[in-house]
Amino acid sequence: MKKLKLNLFLIFTVLLIFLSNFKAQAAPNIKRIFWNGNPGFKFPFREAGPYDYWVSNSTWDEYNVWMTYKGNPKNRFIDYELLSSQPLYKYAAATDFNYNSDKIYGNGSGIFMHIAPYSGGGTLGCVGMPEDKLLNILMWMDPSKNPVIIMGPTSELNKM
Repeated sequence: MKKLKLNLFLIFTVLLIFLSNFKAQAAPNIKRIFWNGNPGFKFPFREAGPYDYWVSNSTWDEYNVWMTYKGNPKNRFIDYELLSSQPLYKYAAATDFNYNSDKIYGNGSGIFMHIAPYSGGGTLGCVGMPEDKLLNILMWMDPSKNPVIIMGPTSELNKM
């Protein structure tokens, strides 16, 4: 278990080195895993289907939520992403950051841990990593242990 913790720290340090203006902070708990095929996760999971969207509309009840909608999403949603069409979400974990009853519109939406962009570029507030590393972490995560993601620049993480 110590080895996996060390690997996690190194992965996050490399990914978050560009966040030089932020203080290290713990993201809220992992809420659920979503995927296209379950290799044996311990966490609650949900398969992303052809009508499943992550929505960040300007109304409170449609901000930062997973919604299933069979109509034309352009007619209903302002800001959305079809979860099943994004290859980087083949396996992903959604945090409960700004998700619950105390969420605040505009304070952040859709913070996931997912496969890193193949181009090597960054993500928009998410945590991205190679698919094999992500799969190892998702298989290891145990909901009874309340895992969290700790994010911040290397200089801040080294102080922890």
